[in-house]
Amino acid sequence: MTSQGQKLFRRDVAARLSANGLTISSIARKSGVHQSQVSRILAGKFTTVSSNVMQICMTLGLKVDDYLMPVVPSNADRERIQEAALSAWDGSPEDARALSSLLRTLSGFRR
Repeated sequence: MTSQGQKLFRRDVAARLSANGLTISSIARKSGVHQSQVSRILAGKFTTVSSNVMQICMTLGLKVDDYLMPVVPSNADRERIQEAALSAWDGSPEDARALSSLLRTLSGFRR
C-alpha cells in the first residue's frame, strides 16, 4: 500500500470509528485480530496487506482494493491475454459474446 493509500485508509478508518462508536477493543473482538495488531494497523503502520488488514477492513466494511495502487499490466501480459482469448474463440459473433460474458463473470469473482 502506498503512503497515499495509507493516508486514505486512516481517514476512512477514523470516519468509521467515529460514525459507529467503535473502539480498538471492539474491532479486535469482532475481527478476531489481536488488539495490538488492530492498533498498529489502524494507525497505518503496515507495509503489506496481510490477512489481519483484510479482516479489519471486512469488519469495518471497507474494501482494501480502494487503497491499493492499480496494477498497470505490461505489454507482454496484455499480449498473453489477447493470445489466450483469441485461441479460445471460434471466430463467430456468438462465441465472441459468450467468451466476453464468461470473462466478465470471472472478473466478478476476483473482486
